[in-house]
Amino acid sequence: MSLRGRPRKPTLAKVIQGTFRKDRANPAEPRLRPWRIPRNLPKGKGYPEAWREAWRALAPLVNALGVVARSDLLAFEGLVCAVALHRSAEASLFAGGNTSTVYARKDRAGNPYLAKRPEVGMLAQTDRLIATYLARFGMSPADRSRVAALTAPRAADGLDEFRE
Repeated sequence: MSLRGRPRKPTLAKVIQGTFRKDRANPAEPRLRPWRIPRNLPKGKGYPEAWREAWRALAPLVNALGVVARSDLLAFEGLVCAVALHRSAEASLFAGGNTSTVYARKDRAGNPYLAKRPEVGMLAQTDRLIATYLARFGMSPADRSRVAALTAPRAADGLDEFRE
């Protein structure tokens, strides 16, 4: 089921623009604290090296925007997976020495025909996934204005472990 109309404007954006109305606000809206994605992929999960490289490249970029909460980690893992799959499909396509979109095959009767290389389809699919995830984090020029940075975390005072 898809949403109709425009996506909702974040509450913080409404407050900044002066269009916030308390009578229309969701009183149960979660207030998330900002969080930084670790520089390295968590150990012990058996991720491939391509995921580790993508994680190391993307974590500083997402952290610099200041839009991540701890609950966004799953979406970030999806972004990392899509980038790693995209890079592996590119490597597979270029390793064949031919970057054209077709290759020769034979049908059941033995007649040759040209078919699309599977890597091309993978590249198209992962490209759409990456664009979706980048939009969620506000990492494209068009989407940057739609996200609001979370407020900076306060200094640790020793009671943070009891607040969570």
